[in-house]
Amino acid sequence: MRKGLRAVVAVLSIAMVTSVAMAAAVGEPEHFLDYSEDTYKSKFISGKFTASVTKVWPRVDFQHSDNLLAPMFEVGMERLFLFNDTNRDGVFSSSEALYTSLLDESHAEWKVSTVEFTSSDTVGECAHMSMSSLISLYKGLVETTDKEPDVAEWANLSFAFTISERTTEYTNSLGQYSVAGRTGLRILMGLEVMTHVDASGVALELDLMAGGSAYLFLLREQASKGEGTVLTSVSSRVDETDKGPDFTHRFQQTRLPTQEIEFSKDDGTVQAYYHFSSEPTTNESGMRRAVLLNSSYFTTGTGLVLHQAYSLGNATDNLAHDMSLGLDMEGFIGILDWAMENLPILAIITGGIVAITVVSVYQWRRKRRRAHENGESMLQEADSRLDTGPK
Repeated sequence: MRKGLRAVVAVLSIAMVTSVAMAAAVGEPEHFLDYSEDTYKSKFISGKFTASVTKVWPRVDFQHSDNLLAPMFEVGMERLFLFNDTNRDGVFSSSEALYTSLLDESHAEWKVSTVEFTSSDTVGECAHMSMSSLISLYKGLVETTDKEPDVAEWANLSFAFTISERTTEYTNSLGQYSVAGRTGLRILMGLEVMTHVDASGVALELDLMAGGSAYLFLLREQASKGEGTVLTSVSSRVDETDKGPDFTHRFQQTRLPTQEIEFSKDDGTVQAYYHFSSEPTTNESGMRRAVLLNSSYFTTGTGLVLHQAYSLGNATDNLAHDMSLGLDMEGFIGILDWAMENLPILAIITGGIVAITVVSVYQWRRKRRRAHENGESMLQEADSRLDTGPK
Protein backbone atom coordinates (compact mmCIF):
# COMPACT_ATOMS: atom_id res chain seq x y z
CA MET A 1 0.00 0.00 0.00
CA ARG A 2 2.80 2.38 0.95
CA LYS A 3 4.70 1.52 -2.26
CA GLY A 4 1.64 2.39 -4.33
CA LEU A 5 1.20 5.71 -2.50
CA ARG A 6 4.84 6.59 -3.06
CA ALA A 7 4.47 5.85 -6.76
CA VAL A 8 1.42 8.13 -7.02
CA VAL A 9 3.25 10.94 -5.20
CA ALA A 10 6.28 10.54 -7.51
CA VAL A 11 4.10 10.70 -10.63
CA LEU A 12 2.29 13.80 -9.34
CA SER A 13 5.61 15.49 -8.48
CA ILE A 14 6.98 14.84 -11.95
CA ALA A 15 3.78 16.17 -13.51
CA MET A 16 3.95 19.33 -11.37
CA VAL A 17 7.59 19.99 -12.25
CA THR A 18 6.84 19.41 -15.93
CA SER A 19 3.87 21.79 -15.89
CA VAL A 20 5.92 24.50 -14.13
CA ALA A 21 8.70 24.11 -16.70
CA MET A 22 6.20 24.32 -19.56
CA ALA A 23 4.63 27.43 -18.04
CA ALA A 24 8.05 29.04 -17.70
CA ALA A 25 8.82 28.19 -21.30
CA VAL A 26 5.55 29.73 -22.42
CA GLY A 27 6.24 32.83 -20.33
CA GLU A 28 9.69 33.33 -21.93
CA PRO A 29 9.28 33.24 -25.71
CA GLU A 30 12.30 32.63 -27.89
CA HIS A 31 13.75 35.64 -29.69
CA PHE A 32 15.61 35.83 -32.98
CA LEU A 33 18.79 36.71 -31.07
CA ASP A 34 20.39 36.04 -27.72
CA TYR A 35 21.37 38.86 -25.41
CA SER A 36 22.98 39.45 -22.05
CA GLU A 37 23.28 42.44 -19.74
CA ASP A 38 25.70 43.31 -16.97
CA THR A 39 26.89 46.48 -15.26
CA TYR A 40 29.32 47.30 -18.06
CA LYS A 41 27.61 46.37 -21.33
CA SER A 42 24.61 44.99 -23.18
CA LYS A 43 25.53 42.26 -25.64
CA PHE A 44 23.51 41.13 -28.68
CA ILE A 45 24.33 37.80 -30.33
CA SER A 46 22.47 37.49 -33.61
CA GLY A 47 23.69 34.38 -35.38
CA LYS A 48 27.25 35.16 -36.50
CA PHE A 49 27.04 38.82 -35.46
CA THR A 50 27.93 39.91 -31.94
CA ALA A 51 27.63 43.55 -30.83
CA SER A 52 28.32 44.93 -27.36
CA VAL A 53 27.08 48.38 -26.36
CA THR A 54 29.13 49.91 -23.55
CA LYS A 55 27.03 51.45 -20.78
CA VAL A 56 29.52 53.96 -19.36
CA TRP A 57 29.95 55.87 -22.63
CA PRO A 58 28.50 55.43 -26.14
CA ARG A 59 30.60 52.80 -27.89
CA VAL A 60 29.89 49.63 -29.86
CA ASP A 61 32.32 46.70 -30.19
CA PHE A 62 31.27 44.17 -32.81
CA GLN A 63 32.71 41.08 -34.47
CA HIS A 64 32.02 37.83 -36.28
CA SER A 65 30.93 35.34 -33.62
CA ASP A 66 32.17 32.10 -35.19
CA ASN A 67 35.23 33.09 -37.21
CA LEU A 68 38.38 32.53 -35.14
CA LEU A 69 40.40 34.78 -37.46
CA ALA A 70 37.97 37.73 -37.33
CA PRO A 71 39.11 41.01 -35.75
CA MET A 72 37.18 43.19 -33.33
CA PHE A 73 35.66 46.36 -34.80
CA GLU A 74 34.81 49.46 -32.79
CA VAL A 75 32.80 52.65 -33.27
CA GLY A 76 32.88 55.02 -30.30
CA MET A 77 31.45 58.49 -29.75
CA GLU A 78 34.20 60.36 -27.94
CA ARG A 79 33.41 64.10 -27.74
CA LEU A 80 31.02 66.73 -29.02
CA PHE A 81 32.10 70.27 -29.98
CA LEU A 82 30.42 73.61 -30.43
CA PHE A 83 32.33 75.61 -33.02
CA ASN A 84 32.30 78.71 -35.17
CA ASP A 85 32.99 78.01 -38.82
CA THR A 86 35.48 80.87 -39.19
CA ASN A 87 36.67 79.93 -42.69
CA ARG A 88 33.13 79.08 -43.82
CA ASP A 89 34.02 75.70 -45.32
CA GLY A 90 31.46 73.84 -43.20
CA VAL A 91 34.15 71.49 -41.88
CA PHE A 92 35.16 71.35 -38.23
CA SER A 93 38.78 71.99 -37.28
CA SER A 94 40.24 72.04 -33.77
CA SER A 95 41.06 75.76 -33.74
CA GLU A 96 37.36 76.54 -34.33
CA ALA A 97 36.23 74.77 -31.14
CA LEU A 98 34.44 77.10 -28.72
CA TYR A 99 33.34 74.41 -26.26
CA THR A 100 33.90 70.68 -25.73
CA SER A 101 31.46 68.19 -24.26
CA LEU A 102 33.17 65.07 -22.92
CA LEU A 103 31.09 61.90 -23.22
CA ASP A 104 33.06 59.50 -21.01
CA GLU A 105 31.86 58.21 -17.65
CA SER A 106 33.87 60.81 -15.73
CA HIS A 107 31.94 63.68 -17.32
CA ALA A 108 28.54 62.21 -18.23
CA GLU A 109 26.16 60.03 -16.23
CA TRP A 110 24.53 57.68 -18.71
CA LYS A 111 21.10 56.23 -18.02
CA VAL A 112 20.74 52.95 -19.88
CA SER A 113 17.50 51.12 -20.60
CA THR A 114 17.05 47.37 -20.47
CA VAL A 115 16.75 45.40 -23.71
CA GLU A 116 13.18 45.34 -25.04
CA PHE A 117 11.57 43.57 -27.98
CA THR A 118 8.91 44.68 -30.44
CA SER A 119 7.61 43.09 -33.62
CA SER A 120 5.95 44.08 -36.87
CA ASP A 121 4.85 42.40 -40.07
CA THR A 122 7.47 44.16 -42.20
CA VAL A 123 10.73 43.73 -40.25
CA GLY A 124 9.79 40.95 -37.84
CA GLU A 125 11.12 41.19 -34.31
CA CYS A 126 13.36 44.05 -33.16
CA ALA A 127 15.63 44.33 -30.11
CA HIS A 128 16.01 47.83 -28.65
CA MET A 129 18.04 49.58 -25.99
CA SER A 130 18.95 53.23 -25.40
CA MET A 131 21.23 55.44 -23.33
CA SER A 132 20.97 59.14 -22.52
CA SER A 133 22.75 61.74 -20.43
CA LEU A 134 22.73 65.44 -19.64
CA ILE A 135 25.99 66.76 -21.08
CA SER A 136 27.91 69.90 -20.15
CA LEU A 137 30.32 72.21 -21.96
CA TYR A 138 33.95 73.06 -21.19
CA LYS A 139 35.47 76.11 -22.84
CA GLY A 140 37.90 75.50 -25.67
CA LEU A 141 39.34 72.26 -27.02
CA VAL A 142 39.47 69.78 -24.12
CA GLU A 143 40.43 66.11 -24.01
CA THR A 144 39.91 65.65 -20.28
CA THR A 145 39.44 67.89 -17.25
CA ASP A 146 38.53 67.78 -13.59
CA LYS A 147 37.28 71.36 -13.38
CA GLU A 148 33.65 72.44 -13.20
CA PRO A 149 31.91 72.89 -16.58
CA ASP A 150 31.48 76.35 -18.05
CA VAL A 151 27.94 75.52 -19.19
CA ALA A 152 26.36 72.85 -17.01
CA GLU A 153 23.62 70.60 -18.46
CA TRP A 154 23.80 72.22 -21.85
CA ALA A 155 21.81 69.49 -23.62
CA ASN A 156 20.36 66.01 -23.38
CA LEU A 157 22.18 63.56 -25.65
CA SER A 158 20.71 60.14 -26.45
CA PHE A 159 21.56 57.10 -28.56
CA ALA A 160 19.00 54.42 -29.45
CA PHE A 161 20.31 51.04 -30.67
CA THR A 162 18.17 48.63 -32.70
CA ILE A 163 18.75 45.23 -34.31
CA SER A 164 15.97 43.94 -36.57
CA GLU A 165 15.16 40.41 -37.59
CA ARG A 166 14.81 41.46 -41.24
CA THR A 167 16.33 44.26 -43.31
CA THR A 168 14.71 47.64 -42.63
CA GLU A 169 14.25 50.39 -45.21
CA TYR A 170 14.56 54.11 -44.45
CA THR A 171 14.14 57.19 -46.63
CA ASN A 172 15.45 60.74 -46.82
CA SER A 173 15.20 63.32 -49.60
CA LEU A 174 18.19 61.76 -51.39
CA GLY A 175 16.59 58.33 -51.66
CA GLN A 176 16.15 55.05 -49.84
CA TYR A 177 18.69 53.20 -47.74
CA SER A 178 18.59 50.05 -45.66
CA VAL A 179 19.94 48.59 -42.44
CA ALA A 180 20.66 44.87 -42.71
CA GLY A 181 18.66 42.50 -40.59
CA ARG A 182 20.50 40.43 -37.97
CA THR A 183 24.00 41.64 -39.00
CA GLY A 184 23.40 45.41 -38.79
CA LEU A 185 22.88 47.73 -35.83
CA ARG A 186 21.02 51.02 -36.25
CA ILE A 187 22.02 53.97 -34.05
CA LEU A 188 19.73 56.98 -33.79
CA MET A 189 21.35 59.99 -32.14
CA GLY A 190 19.16 62.65 -30.58
CA LEU A 191 20.27 66.02 -29.21
CA GLU A 192 17.93 68.30 -27.25
CA VAL A 193 19.47 71.70 -26.48
CA MET A 194 18.52 73.16 -23.11
CA THR A 195 20.78 76.22 -23.01
CA HIS A 196 21.49 78.13 -26.21
CA VAL A 197 25.10 79.12 -26.82
CA ASP A 198 26.31 81.40 -29.60
CA ALA A 199 27.88 79.01 -32.15
CA SER A 200 27.41 78.14 -35.82
CA GLY A 201 27.75 74.38 -35.59
CA VAL A 202 28.01 71.17 -33.59
CA ALA A 203 30.50 68.40 -34.38
CA LEU A 204 30.38 64.81 -33.14
CA GLU A 205 33.77 63.09 -32.83
CA LEU A 206 33.89 59.33 -33.48
CA ASP A 207 36.72 56.81 -33.20
CA LEU A 208 36.73 53.93 -35.70
CA MET A 209 39.12 51.05 -35.05
CA ALA A 210 39.73 47.45 -36.08
CA GLY A 211 42.26 44.76 -35.27
CA GLY A 212 44.29 42.23 -37.21
CA SER A 213 44.76 42.82 -40.92
CA ALA A 214 41.62 45.01 -41.19
CA TYR A 215 43.55 48.25 -40.80
CA LEU A 216 42.31 49.98 -43.98
CA PHE A 217 39.28 52.22 -44.33
CA LEU A 218 37.55 52.62 -47.69
CA LEU A 219 35.70 55.94 -47.92
CA ARG A 220 33.14 56.28 -50.67
CA GLU A 221 33.56 59.86 -51.88
CA GLN A 222 32.19 62.02 -54.66
CA ALA A 223 34.33 61.85 -57.79
CA SER A 224 36.06 65.12 -58.68
CA LYS A 225 34.75 64.80 -62.24
CA GLY A 226 31.43 63.36 -63.30
CA GLU A 227 28.54 62.05 -61.27
CA GLY A 228 30.13 58.86 -59.99
CA THR A 229 31.84 57.96 -56.74
CA VAL A 230 35.32 56.72 -55.89
CA LEU A 231 36.74 54.67 -53.03
CA THR A 232 39.51 56.39 -51.11
CA SER A 233 41.77 53.96 -49.27
CA VAL A 234 43.05 55.24 -45.92
CA SER A 235 45.49 53.37 -43.68
CA SER A 236 44.84 53.63 -39.96
CA ARG A 237 48.51 52.76 -39.33
CA VAL A 238 49.57 56.21 -40.52
CA ASP A 239 49.78 58.69 -37.64
CA GLU A 240 48.63 62.13 -38.80
CA THR A 241 48.32 63.64 -35.33
CA ASP A 242 51.84 65.10 -35.62
CA LYS A 243 50.76 67.37 -38.48
CA GLY A 244 49.22 69.94 -36.16
CA PRO A 245 45.86 70.28 -34.38
CA ASP A 246 44.13 71.77 -37.42
CA PHE A 247 45.17 69.07 -39.88
CA THR A 248 42.23 67.16 -41.35
CA HIS A 249 40.95 65.68 -44.62
CA ARG A 250 37.63 66.83 -45.98
CA PHE A 251 35.28 63.91 -46.54
CA GLN A 252 34.03 64.52 -50.08
CA GLN A 253 30.47 63.49 -49.35
CA THR A 254 28.47 61.80 -52.07
CA ARG A 255 24.95 62.58 -53.24
CA LEU A 256 23.82 59.17 -52.00
CA PRO A 257 21.30 58.76 -49.14
CA THR A 258 24.09 57.59 -46.82
CA GLN A 259 27.80 58.24 -46.48
CA GLU A 260 29.85 55.05 -46.37
CA ILE A 261 33.02 54.02 -44.57
CA GLU A 262 34.10 50.39 -44.84
CA PHE A 263 36.60 48.42 -42.75
CA SER A 264 38.89 46.54 -45.12
CA LYS A 265 41.71 44.00 -44.94
CA ASP A 266 45.01 44.78 -46.64
CA ASP A 267 43.93 42.76 -49.71
CA GLY A 268 40.80 44.92 -50.16
CA THR A 269 38.35 42.48 -48.59
CA VAL A 270 35.59 44.44 -46.83
CA GLN A 271 34.53 42.92 -43.50
CA ALA A 272 32.58 45.66 -41.70
CA TYR A 273 31.10 49.11 -42.26
CA TYR A 274 29.92 52.33 -40.68
CA HIS A 275 27.28 54.34 -42.55
CA PHE A 276 25.54 57.57 -41.63
CA SER A 277 22.58 59.34 -43.17
CA SER A 278 23.42 62.20 -45.52
CA GLU A 279 20.52 64.18 -44.12
CA PRO A 280 20.36 64.90 -40.38
CA THR A 281 17.16 66.66 -39.36
CA THR A 282 15.75 69.10 -36.86
CA ASN A 283 12.16 69.56 -35.80
CA GLU A 284 10.87 73.13 -35.69
CA SER A 285 7.26 73.76 -34.64
CA GLY A 286 6.28 70.27 -35.71
CA MET A 287 7.97 70.61 -39.12
CA ARG A 288 11.03 68.53 -39.90
CA ARG A 289 13.79 70.09 -42.00
CA ALA A 290 17.19 68.93 -43.15
CA VAL A 291 20.41 70.08 -41.49
CA LEU A 292 23.56 70.70 -43.53
CA LEU A 293 26.19 68.04 -42.85
CA ASN A 294 29.94 68.12 -43.58
CA SER A 295 32.50 65.60 -42.42
CA SER A 296 36.28 65.35 -42.06
CA TYR A 297 38.79 62.78 -40.80
CA PHE A 298 42.38 61.96 -39.94
CA THR A 299 44.24 58.82 -38.87
CA THR A 300 46.02 58.22 -35.57
CA GLY A 301 48.23 55.17 -36.18
CA THR A 302 45.64 52.90 -34.55
CA GLY A 303 42.36 54.10 -36.06
CA LEU A 304 40.43 56.84 -37.81
CA VAL A 305 38.92 59.92 -36.15
CA LEU A 306 35.77 61.18 -37.90
CA HIS A 307 34.09 64.52 -37.28
CA GLN A 308 30.46 64.84 -38.35
CA ALA A 309 29.73 68.59 -38.40
CA TYR A 310 26.15 69.88 -38.29
CA SER A 311 25.29 73.48 -39.20
CA LEU A 312 22.93 74.63 -36.46
CA GLY A 313 21.56 78.09 -35.78
CA ASN A 314 21.63 79.67 -32.35
CA ALA A 315 17.90 79.01 -31.95
CA THR A 316 18.01 75.32 -32.97
CA ASP A 317 16.52 73.20 -30.22
CA ASN A 318 17.11 69.65 -31.44
CA LEU A 319 18.96 67.39 -33.84
CA ALA A 320 18.42 63.81 -35.02
CA HIS A 321 20.88 61.73 -37.01
CA ASP A 322 20.61 58.14 -38.23
CA MET A 323 23.73 55.91 -38.31
CA SER A 324 24.40 52.19 -38.68
CA LEU A 325 27.21 49.66 -38.44
CA GLY A 326 27.55 45.98 -39.15
CA LEU A 327 29.37 43.14 -40.85
CA ASP A 328 29.78 42.33 -44.53
CA MET A 329 29.43 38.57 -44.26
CA GLU A 330 30.98 37.99 -47.70
CA GLY A 331 34.26 39.23 -46.25
CA PHE A 332 34.56 36.25 -43.91
CA ILE A 333 35.46 32.67 -44.66
CA GLY A 334 35.13 29.70 -42.34
CA ILE A 335 37.99 27.49 -41.22
CA LEU A 336 36.96 24.77 -43.73
CA ASP A 337 36.78 27.31 -46.58
CA TRP A 338 40.16 28.70 -45.59
CA ALA A 339 41.63 25.18 -45.53
CA MET A 340 40.26 24.41 -49.01
CA GLU A 341 41.62 27.68 -50.41
CA ASN A 342 45.04 26.99 -48.92
CA LEU A 343 45.06 23.24 -49.57
CA PRO A 344 48.34 23.18 -51.60
CA ILE A 345 50.20 25.12 -48.90
CA LEU A 346 48.65 22.98 -46.16
CA ALA A 347 49.66 19.83 -48.06
CA ILE A 348 53.27 21.02 -48.28
CA ILE A 349 53.34 22.01 -44.60
CA THR A 350 51.65 18.77 -43.53
CA GLY A 351 54.00 16.73 -45.69
CA GLY A 352 56.98 18.52 -44.20
CA ILE A 353 55.73 17.90 -40.67
CA VAL A 354 55.16 14.22 -41.43
CA ALA A 355 58.63 13.90 -42.99
CA ILE A 356 60.30 15.60 -40.03
CA THR A 357 58.34 13.40 -37.64
CA VAL A 358 59.31 10.21 -39.48
CA VAL A 359 62.98 11.20 -39.56
CA SER A 360 62.91 12.14 -35.88
CA VAL A 361 61.30 8.83 -34.90
CA TYR A 362 63.78 6.91 -37.07
CA GLN A 363 66.76 8.67 -35.46
CA TRP A 364 65.33 8.17 -31.98
CA ARG A 365 64.81 4.46 -32.59
CA ARG A 366 68.29 4.15 -34.11
CA LYS A 367 69.88 5.81 -31.09
CA ARG A 368 67.87 3.61 -28.78
CA ARG A 369 68.93 0.47 -30.67
CA ARG A 370 72.58 1.51 -30.54
CA ALA A 371 72.33 2.20 -26.83
CA HIS A 372 70.76 -1.22 -26.35
CA GLU A 373 73.50 -2.91 -28.42
CA ASN A 374 76.20 -1.06 -26.52
CA GLY A 375 74.63 -2.15 -23.24
CA GLU A 376 74.54 -5.79 -24.30
CA SER A 377 78.19 -5.71 -25.47
CA MET A 378 79.27 -4.25 -22.15
CA LEU A 379 77.43 -7.01 -20.30
CA GLN A 380 79.03 -9.69 -22.48
CA GLU A 381 82.47 -8.21 -21.86
CA ALA A 382 81.84 -8.17 -18.12
CA ASP A 383 80.71 -11.80 -18.21
CA SER A 384 83.80 -12.85 -20.14
CA ARG A 385 86.02 -11.16 -17.57
CA LEU A 386 84.31 -13.06 -14.79
CA ASP A 387 84.71 -16.36 -16.66
CA THR A 388 88.48 -15.85 -17.29
CA GLY A 389 89.28 -14.59 -13.78
CA PRO A 390 91.27 -16.52 -11.10
CA LYS A 391 89.54 -19.59 -9.69
